[in-house]
Amino acid sequence: MIRKGKLMNQLDKKIKQMVKKTNCPTSKEYNQKIDHILETIKSSESDTAPSRTSFFSFKKAGIAACALAAAALVCIPVSAKISDYVKERMEHMEPEEQAQYVEANDSQKMTKEHDTEALLYSRDLSADENNRYAALWNKYNEEGLFPEGSLEIVEKLEDGMQIASPIYETYNREIFLPERELTDEELLQMIDFSIKSAYAVSHTPEAQKIIQAQQEFNRNPYPDETDLSEDAAITRASTYLKEMYGIDCSEMDATAEYWLGYGFGDYGDYEVTFTESDNTSYSVDLNGKTGSLSLLKIVKDGVDYASYSLSPTTADESFLRSNYKNAKKIMTSAFNSDVTVTKATCGYNTTSDGKIENGSVYYFIGLSNDAVYGVQYSIDSDFFGFIYQLSAEGWPQYDAPAAPGFVELQLEP
Repeated sequence: MIRKGKLMNQLDKKIKQMVKKTNCPTSKEYNQKIDHILETIKSSESDTAPSRTSFFSFKKAGIAACALAAAALVCIPVSAKISDYVKERMEHMEPEEQAQYVEANDSQKMTKEHDTEALLYSRDLSADENNRYAALWNKYNEEGLFPEGSLEIVEKLEDGMQIASPIYETYNREIFLPERELTDEELLQMIDFSIKSAYAVSHTPEAQKIIQAQQEFNRNPYPDETDLSEDAAITRASTYLKEMYGIDCSEMDATAEYWLGYGFGDYGDYEVTFTESDNTSYSVDLNGKTGSLSLLKIVKDGVDYASYSLSPTTADESFLRSNYKNAKKIMTSAFNSDVTVTKATCGYNTTSDGKIENGSVYYFIGLSNDAVYGVQYSIDSDFFGFIYQLSAEGWPQYDAPAAPGFVELQLEP
């Protein structure tokens, strides 16, 4: 018998699950403490045309609002008050300076190993540095104590470079620190960098979109009378799993959580989770108003396929093309018979020796109902364990060329 859980309306919980990247300074140990379900995935609905790699990468596609916006919200909640000192300082930033901070936090400029990570320090702060950092943070906000200079920002450090003072490296999203006690000025520069980064990113069009959606959701964080009921959402989610994977959820425990959602249609999604055992579960996100599929994630035998990382695997183009029929079958079975495939590709990143990075490829399938989905396929496991919606407005168009090492196979719909 299906047992339902309480509706959840705590947006902060979902934002923290959505994003590991945050502009709040942390040590390397911070990453081990983040309880993430979804990796940071970037909007395919940006007001500007992103590169094709931002479309053909799970880590950067599918969320209807920029992950950096979510990061800014985690660091500085919308409801949090900042002092008049800080407000004035932020508002007096020139557009060029704001653009510099947005660029410094652009995941496109980071390594694939670090583009979902929190801001790192190259070493832990000492107890004294931590105490002074906290005290200076308060003085920064409450007394307007600002640094005389700015934290140095570089795209990538030179090999063997000696660190004489704190430097932020975009490539690894890391502040490299000298092996000595930091001065108050240096700590203030790090605080200033963090606050300015969050402010600049939160004022991008993508960030403003999620902030507005959050504010609207917070005013009424419950399903509307025209939305699906909790029972209907659970039934719809179980139907997706039955039709797509042949999984019978009728005897599993089920929980339904209502949250902000991904924005495919009106904001407001149900996340329905079916638990088969301690190490196997199925999560289905669907739009609360239409019931359309936003995301499907499987945890099987302890493996979370939404964050499954494998070793590089040899590419076999003929197999990937023939395997498309299985991805197509999964997606078309989720909809009624009049929904057909209009466009399909297979995309993956390669290593320097031509292997498939992380052992996973992504089938991108455009449907006649204008929805576009990504279907992740783990080669060694021979399993489609993660599906996510990329667009509700048809196949995105991009002007930028594909990045080096990215392979795209055109498939017959």
